[in-house]
Amino acid sequence: RQELETRANRVRPSSMGEFHGLRPWRAGDSQRLIHWRTSARLGQPMVREHEAPGRQALLLLVDPGLSTNKLTQDDRDSFERLLRLAAGIIRVWLRGADRWLGMAVAGDKPGFFQAQGGAGEGERAMLRSLAVCEPSPVVPKWPEPPMNLPANPRTLRLHRLDSVQPSGK
Repeated sequence: RQELETRANRVRPSSMGEFHGLRPWRAGDSQRLIHWRTSARLGQPMVREHEAPGRQALLLLVDPGLSTNKLTQDDRDSFERLLRLAAGIIRVWLRGADRWLGMAVAGDKPGFFQAQGGAGEGERAMLRSLAVCEPSPVVPKWPEPPMNLPANPRTLRLHRLDSVQPSGK
């Protein structure tokens, strides 16, 4: 009995995604995925098929808005901390190969950037956009989101507590 429990623990459905169905066994399939009851009933090996685990998606909203027209040194320092936090999130999030990151930067010239896990041009474009980002005393506008956003990404908005809500989608 202990051997059967050990075998059952080797296949971790949570790492394979949701159960999708059964299909005939093909060369290269793991024997651990064989559904023995159905295989016996049909007279041929059948394997469990799982949906690919969904990639993790994060939508980062960077809001450079200020509540006043006068930019103080405290405002500048607070803004720099916000940008450093955004850059840190970008670098850490994109370390995972199965992670998608979208970043919308509100402002006079709003921009939208996206990247898939790992360092690459998408990550560099995001960091460059943060490097040229300036605080804005006017109500910033959000960029138009692309049509190919992943379903239900986690959303994180970085902003000053006293900033006004940007307009747009």
